[in-house]
Amino acid sequence: MYCVEHARLQLANRLERDKERGSAHSRGYDAQHRKWRLLILRRDPLCKIARLCGGFAQSTDADHIVPIEKGGARFDLANGQGACHACHAHKTATEDSYFSRHKR
Repeated sequence: MYCVEHARLQLANRLERDKERGSAHSRGYDAQHRKWRLLILRRDPLCKIARLCGGFAQSTDADHIVPIEKGGARFDLANGQGACHACHAHKTATEDSYFSRHKR
């Protein structure tokens, strides 16, 4: 938990990042994506990435196995897997993000 001063700074930083990212809709998270996400989460109730949770955590995120930027099919169920938030964030940070592709 942050002190009051740092909580305000944290909120300001988050709001600034949100402005840069744009809305969820502008990034492609539309009705078709929501439907795909629900189908993935129903099919995979437990985390399929299983790097941090061992596969025992409830899936809350729908992950593209092959990122769209790398040629993965956007709404193909075969390119999706359910994941807990921690494992999905870890995969994104270590494999799918700009920073993971540009390591020194």
